[in-house]
Amino acid sequence: MLGLGLGVPMGGSLVDDPTYFSYGFSGDYEPSPAFAAHSVEGNLTLSYNQTAPDGTTGCLKGVYDTAQTNNSGIIITSPLDVSRLTVGDVVLASFDIYVVDENWGTGADNVSTTLTAFDDDKTLSLAPDQFSSFTVVAGDSFTVGSTSVPDNHIIIRWATANRLPGAGGTFYIRNFNFSIKS
Repeated sequence: MLGLGLGVPMGGSLVDDPTYFSYGFSGDYEPSPAFAAHSVEGNLTLSYNQTAPDGTTGCLKGVYDTAQTNNSGIIITSPLDVSRLTVGDVVLASFDIYVVDENWGTGADNVSTTLTAFDDDKTLSLAPDQFSSFTVVAGDSFTVGSTSVPDNHIIIRWATANRLPGAGGTFYIRNFNFSIKS
């Protein structure tokens, strides 16, 4: 069953467009395609329709049970039709993320969060204990740069050695949107 946009009790939305999808995480089910742990030491428990510490509802919550020593995060298998991608296509992405400072490494004040998609990375330095908007827009977007068809995975990960998630490291994600523009 398809929703029509963010915050709809359906997990995601394709809006009859194979170049766009969004997730609101407000239902108490697992959206399809699912979000899953990626390169995690131990376990990363993901829960949907959770409430962030600031009271924001309808979030994806992730909790690590083991301190991470390498980059790790979550992987999303995109429902987008990647066979339609051509060199020069632009991928646009946005989501809100909240990293709980407790149990999230030491060192720098901010936490570096990286979004990887279609052979390209974008990194945001975000302040913990509040929602930050991660937006990749035209002009600072992913551009498909290879003639080979990329895989259809999207990865949100943490890779800065002094600010990796520790045991109990917790994050929240909401309003995940992704699209391709030719």
